Amino acid sequence: MKFLLDENVPNQYKEELEKLKYKDIRRINDFGKGLSDKEVFEFAQKEERIILTFDTDFHAYKNEDHYGIVSISRRVQNPIKRLLGVIKQISRDTTIENDELKNIFLRLTEEEFEIGIKKKWKYKTFHRSYK
Repeated sequence: MKFLLDENVPNQYKEELEKLKYKDIRRINDFGKGLSDKEVFEFAQKEERIILTFDTDFHAYKNEDHYGIVSISRRVQNPIKRLLGVIKQISRDTTIENDELKNIFLRLTEEEFEIGIKKKWKYKTFHRSYK
């Protein structure tokens, strides 16, 4: 998996992902501050990256093809651990067909996570609890 960390995501997240053997991680800050969400989205698509952000603004791109968007609430304890647990849980969920996180919008909160999936030009939302 290739990640693109939005400018609001701390460097600590990159370090934690790298410790877990995820090496292809880029930070949008490396390309300039103040990029619009559209520019961030386009950059992620060009490089086939999953966007990792605290913003919910990227929900606006839910009906477009993308490589995955993960929005994490700032209140989530151990967010990287939660994210990787959710990815594992999604991969085992037989009601969700996925190619990693392609076209999936994830919103992680402390209590649960919301999965939004674009399927055949329709957008469906599922709420799941952590296991």
